[in-house]
Amino acid sequence: MSEDLRLTLVTALGVIILAVGYYLIILRRDKKRQKFFDKANKNNCTAVANLSKVTAILKKTKNIDYEKVEYLKIVAVKYEYTVNDRKYYKKYIYRARGANNSATYPDKIFVYYDEKRPQKAKTKGEDNSLKPAIGCLGTFVIACGVMLAFEKILIAIFG
Repeated sequence: MSEDLRLTLVTALGVIILAVGYYLIILRRDKKRQKFFDKANKNNCTAVANLSKVTAILKKTKNIDYEKVEYLKIVAVKYEYTVNDRKYYKKYIYRARGANNSATYPDKIFVYYDEKRPQKAKTKGEDNSLKPAIGCLGTFVIACGVMLAFEKILIAIFG
């Protein structure tokens, strides 16, 4: 087997793995989120959540009162919403956009919640999870590992 053919096969395998990973991690996740919103709308499971608490996050382990800090780079905001006369809370992380800007956040947000579990709420703009980024990085690492292993196998079989 020629080196060009081997590299083409290895590259094609890597592209296939990355495409499948992108579909599973990003596209399927977006479809599931939209399905959640559609079901909440259909069942009238929406509420307005009001600002409850704001905490500045300056370091991973240290929370400081936001009123004492001039520029807040990252803030954890807690919103309160009510379903059937019971209070629930939704936490949200806001990040500053720009070098000298503070993180901004609204006083109210619109939440969509699960009919059977109202504590499970989402917002349309929310996507502050690192899971997609970690999943994409993991897919890339797996693709590289499989490509290397596949190339070694091709070399061992075809020389």
